Amino acid sequence: MTTKLQDVEADLAFMKALVEGPSMQWAAFGQAYLAGGLIYGAQCLFHFCQYKGWIVLSPGWSLAISLGFTAVFLPVLGLLVWQKRKGPMLGSTNRAISTVFTAVGMTNIVMVAVFAMAAVGHHSMTIWMIYPAIVFALQGAAWMVAAMLRRRPWIGIIAAGWYASAIGLGLTLDSVNYLVVCGASLILWMAVPGALMLRNRTAA
Repeated sequence: MTTKLQDVEADLAFMKALVEGPSMQWAAFGQAYLAGGLIYGAQCLFHFCQYKGWIVLSPGWSLAISLGFTAVFLPVLGLLVWQKRKGPMLGSTNRAISTVFTAVGMTNIVMVAVFAMAAVGHHSMTIWMIYPAIVFALQGAAWMVAAMLRRRPWIGIIAAGWYASAIGLGLTLDSVNYLVVCGASLILWMAVPGALMLRNRTAA
């Protein structure tokens, strides 16, 4: 009887670890998400201000500032990746979620090439502007998997937000409001969740 009870307790402990998992790596993920959301959200809003005529710059300065946002983000991302190597991802759930986000990231890279070639080949900026909507939808899919594994309602809200934002981009393709939707979405569904993960590492 004691042996069976110990087996049950062991199974429960394993299942709890599978569902919850350590949250040590959510801090690094939160930092990357916060930085990416703020930097690229700001870039979208910057371009919106340019279109509205609130910011007037020469083409050279405009290009330099646009590239500057990525120039700021890449070192931040590199530093976080370097720090992450010191602490391995523990827990089956964390590994599964990390794998999903990695797969989504690789898919995004492939889709960049697909949409870029299509946009250049057809001389259509509209084709290229569809790409962010695909990225948002894939982010929604990744967060939906995380919500199912973590069983946290707030994660499901983020997934729904990404899906809604993807639809919003589709509805505003031919409008300057496209940049507003894009910028606001990056801040709401990247920067804010990143800040939440940093504030409470166990929330995930």
